[in-house]
Amino acid sequence: MKKKKLIFYVLCLTITFLCTGCAKVYELSEEEENTIAVYCAKTVSKFNSTKQQGYVNLIEDTDSSDTTSEETPVEEVTEDPSATEETPVEETTEPVSEETDGTDPTVTEEAEPTNSASLTDAFGIVGLNFAFKNSVEMSYYSMGGYYDITPQSGNDFLVITFDVTNTTDSDIVVDIPSTGIKFKASAGGASNTADNTILLNDLSVFSGTVEAGTTEELVLLFQFKPENLSDLSSLKLQMMQGDTTTNIEF
Repeated sequence: MKKKKLIFYVLCLTITFLCTGCAKVYELSEEEENTIAVYCAKTVSKFNSTKQQGYVNLIEDTDSSDTTSEETPVEEVTEDPSATEETPVEETTEPVSEETDGTDPTVTEEAEPTNSASLTDAFGIVGLNFAFKNSVEMSYYSMGGYYDITPQSGNDFLVITFDVTNTTDSDIVVDIPSTGIKFKASAGGASNTADNTILLNDLSVFSGTVEAGTTEELVLLFQFKPENLSDLSSLKLQMMQGDTTTNIEF
């Protein structure tokens, strides 16, 4: 009996030793992988009660445009003649107002604003006095003799100059862009808004400090046709801030 048990144990150990060997990994080809996948899909579909068709061979579509045109017929749409009739647009006799862009002067007839004031009162900056100096026509403007700017072809500059004086004992900081103030000049039957330049002495975009007891020379530049600037005796200047327009008294 002991001998039989010993033989049994030896056989078990031998079988166990043979079964613990390293298995070789077999790499499947693409065709074999597809075959296994199709077989698995077919097997699963047999037990899928919600799938009526079961296993279906898939054919790669080489020309989707042809297949689509054959399978899905295009239904011809008949247009209703009454739907294409356009409602006639009533013509209006009201004139369309155009805003000036700072370069192209336009001939306008505008209603006079109800209020007029000097530039000093219009700004309302305590201790800062604006005094009109002159208005001249220029084919170009030079700042300090080292920087020149020229208007667009066919235009000249109307340059209006002011002396701005700080009458107090303290410096006054001025920041025109933050106020939203704009200027418009009218001459020779045309009007235009001021150019916004990079000049340090451009009043329309001036941002700086006027020191106590000093005077700064600031200018406004407008572009006009030369024929509109032949007579500046009727020159008008307006300051616009929000909905308020003020005639500036020289």
